[in-house]
Amino acid sequence: MTEEGHGYPGRECLLRMICECAEKNLDGNGILGDLINIILRPSYSLKENGSSVYDEAENYGKSNEHCEIYQDLCPFSILKLITWSDM
Repeated sequence: MTEEGHGYPGRECLLRMICECAEKNLDGNGILGDLINIILRPSYSLKENGSSVYDEAENYGKSNEHCEIYQDLCPFSILKLITWSDM
């Protein structure tokens, strides 16, 4: 069972954002791109444990699978609301 906020499943939407962030190259998008990379890329943070669902979401995005697995779980893409220079 998932927790919902504002009508959307929070954890699933976070996983979708992580996946989509890894899928797109946000380099060259200034400080906003850097901040989003830091916040939504688990590989940018120091951690002690191994794989997590967040790492899996990032790796799935890097594999060019277009994050389709998360679209069924979360129909809303926050990153698509932001205009990026390479999209």
